[in-house]
Amino acid sequence: MKLAHGIHAMLVTPFTAGYQLNEEASRKEVRWALDNGANGIVATPSIDEFLHLSEAERTRAFEVTLQEIRKRPGGVPATAMTSDAATLETLHYARIAATMGYDAQRVIAPYYWRCGEEALGHLGTIKVTASVATGIDMGPARPPYMAPADAVERLRKRLPQLREIL
Repeated sequence: MKLAHGIHAMLVTPFTAGYQLNEEASRKEVRWALDNGANGIVATPSIDEFLHLSEAERTRAFEVTLQEIRKRPGGVPATAMTSDAATLETLHYARIAATMGYDAQRVIAPYYWRCGEEALGHLGTIKVTASVATGIDMGPARPPYMAPADAVERLRKRLPQLREIL
């Protein structure tokens, strides 16, 4: 399992004037980020429009990003944002990313959830394989969104591949 270190570029998903995924622009974005010092790449991150992509668009964005990353020698870490509006959809994208060979996934609790038991249950469900590192964005660092320390500890025990909590 590759551990995250350094700068991991969070890419936007470029589209053509006809609202189609712009694969060449996406490839150029990956190359630009790596040429300019990124240590890893995050496909369809939370700064992106990941919730608005169709399954075909999102899957293709995963493929294009991973193909471009894997052209680089030295094992550049590849992370996929696998979150979606609900737990089962998030799990679906987590499985897609793991099957493709992503090194890690980044997940967030569904929007507007407080980081209580429901959100932690969602995050604990999104464990695909022990070989896929997981990073969690917990949302705004303010009450009522902050997760209680005891709940985070329980999540850490349920999710051994957890590598970071933001």
